[in-house]
Amino acid sequence: MIAPMVPAALPGGRPAIHDRRRIVEAILHVNRTGCSWRQLPHDFLPWQTVFGYFQRWNESGVTDRIHDALRAKLRDLSGRDPMASAGMVDAQAVKGADKTLSGVIDFGDMFAGDPAWELAAAWLLLPAGATTRFFEGYAHVEEATIRRARGLAALKSLFLILMGQNGDRGLPGGKPTWGPAGRAALDRVLTSSLGWPSPP
Repeated sequence: MIAPMVPAALPGGRPAIHDRRRIVEAILHVNRTGCSWRQLPHDFLPWQTVFGYFQRWNESGVTDRIHDALRAKLRDLSGRDPMASAGMVDAQAVKGADKTLSGVIDFGDMFAGDPAWELAAAWLLLPAGATTRFFEGYAHVEEATIRRARGLAALKSLFLILMGQNGDRGLPGGKPTWGPAGRAALDRVLTSSLGWPSPP
């Protein structure tokens, strides 16, 4: 199913040395086991080769397209709409000031409905520009809660950046795709006006 989405060797260059299927198998092994690229078992291709292909495919959107196609196929086989319309909904957390759905965030019992964690999750998960109505629903929250939420979100963003750097270096447990997500989240945390004093 994914073979047509995996890029072939570039025309005009050297012929491909490594079978694309073996490269995909090695990437899936790293994903499944959580090992670092350098810890890729020797019965796979050299880790530098696999990591190089993964970086190129990730930057060009190949991995996202494969993920989306597999998710749609799985949902279709399960008799569900290929495009998810909602997740686990916590009614206290997702309604904006106008009572319309503005986000889907549910931590279950992990944080016992702590609004600081829900606000922090919005900074981390919702894209820039999509948080306005969500945050309007929290206009009544105490300033101390907003400060705590901003601190939690900044801390989580820095963790994502660190994990991304570890992945770029091939260190154990590193996730190269987490770095850009962490930087984008930190930018949202630092540029959001929620909880900042209004200009005079």
